[in-house]
Amino acid sequence: MRLERLAIGFVCLLAFCAAPEDPSGAKTPARAERVVRMHLSQDPASLSLIGKTDLNSEIFGIRLTDALVQYDEKLVIRPLLAESWEFSKDRKTLTFKLRDNVRWHDGEAVTSADVLFTINKLREPETENRSWAPDLRKLTKLEAPDARTVVATYSEMKIGALEAWRTPILPEHIAGQDEDLFNGEFVRHPIGCGPFKFVRYIRGQEIVMEANDDYWGGRPQIDRLEIKIFSDQQTAYQALMTGDLHIMVLSANLWQQARESALAERFTLTSYKRYTAWTLGWNQRNNPFFNDARVRKAMVLALDRESFIENVANGMAHIGATTFPPSSAWAAPDVEPYGYDPDKARELLAAAGWVDSDGDGVRERDGQRLAFTLLVPISPQQLTQWMAEWQQQSWAEVGAEVTVHQLEWQAFRERRKEKNFHVVAQTFHFTDPDMYVLYHSSEMEDGYNFWGTDDPEIDRLLDSVRYTLDPEQRLAEMHRLQRRLHELEPVTALFFFDAPLIYDKRLHGVKPSPLGYANTISGPRDWRWIDEASL
Repeated sequence: MRLERLAIGFVCLLAFCAAPEDPSGAKTPARAERVVRMHLSQDPASLSLIGKTDLNSEIFGIRLTDALVQYDEKLVIRPLLAESWEFSKDRKTLTFKLRDNVRWHDGEAVTSADVLFTINKLREPETENRSWAPDLRKLTKLEAPDARTVVATYSEMKIGALEAWRTPILPEHIAGQDEDLFNGEFVRHPIGCGPFKFVRYIRGQEIVMEANDDYWGGRPQIDRLEIKIFSDQQTAYQALMTGDLHIMVLSANLWQQARESALAERFTLTSYKRYTAWTLGWNQRNNPFFNDARVRKAMVLALDRESFIENVANGMAHIGATTFPPSSAWAAPDVEPYGYDPDKARELLAAAGWVDSDGDGVRERDGQRLAFTLLVPISPQQLTQWMAEWQQQSWAEVGAEVTVHQLEWQAFRERRKEKNFHVVAQTFHFTDPDMYVLYHSSEMEDGYNFWGTDDPEIDRLLDSVRYTLDPEQRLAEMHRLQRRLHELEPVTALFFFDAPLIYDKRLHGVKPSPLGYANTISGPRDWRWIDEASL
């Protein structure tokens, strides 16, 4: 599972091109320099590529440097720096053969020593990597018998072992000189071996990259990639309408505006399903509210999700039964989402001992009011605020007093890491059905199990999904896991939102996937502009 590279509520990626205007008012990309601009709503957590990773960091990193392997748009692992790999018969050893003549942006050769340096640095606690490091905990030995060979030995190897090798590779001769990965020379001017080179980073404004003429996979078809950092999506949408922006994932309300716009004929409008869930994580460890599954279920039953999708999200979402994406092949067909039933919610709360004894509209138990805080990351999308207000109002109707607390992304991450919350709202992004780090009891300290799920049956099923070789048996275990998760509801997958994509008809090579439209092995390196006359 690819978790968090997570951006905050409904992260939107945008791309647009600066160019001279034509008489029609649209802007034609300059032939002398093909520029695409992408949008981020927040700065990356780090430009270190492997430290404190989030989705924004990966959007940058996947363009700057290559991993050994990477997903294509159909979520199939493809070779990148590794031209091949081989598993031993006992599935204890994984051997990679690297491509020859791959060079860093400064001209130095990429070797197996760089891979060893990166993986060893990744596994250091100080790196704070929750994306790939957890999948390498059973890695017992890492060797480089020659400059093009990497041999990884495990005590036990999970089915999706290649997922961890999507780690961006760092140049040892540069990054290895810094005592502090987050404050050294490398993060000020990162060097990679990918299709684009780093030019500059102005915090809160932009990251500029240029095409790597010597990229082993062929020079990108655009000359420059500019990652623009804006906190307001409405501003980006206006840029799209005026021709300064060429590609954008919209929120539901802006999608409706775009479809009704007189300028819509200039764009291709489509939507795709992402394996991204908007979730509620219930803290089951250090507060008196959510250590009882009946209370967690009551909170879900109090939410009219179908009405929200129809009236607010313009039909661009699906209700989740668990964090397994409903559009994936992994979803259990017999596990249905909880519906809207406020009477049942009140019944469950009363059974758990929460009653309104003084008639003030707020339930109490043992002198404790059912008054808690919903922690939400600040988002440029109004939809995030609407959801928080809807939840607050819905829970008030069943006797809960809720305060919504919004935090800037980095502060939000720290609060979550410290487990200093009652219920936390955020997105998670999934690439495979291994949800070990999200729910396993061993992941409460260093993984993503911030909510403190500690259930022996969930642990057993997570282990089985991770290590069962037989595909049918593994799928059956996934379905059992979903039934148990549905029963206990440690994390609620409120919605899986569709991604409404709009882009200039002249921009070709865009390949949306469940990962997004720019996060696969091709992405912007395959984008290209065509002339209007050829349309």
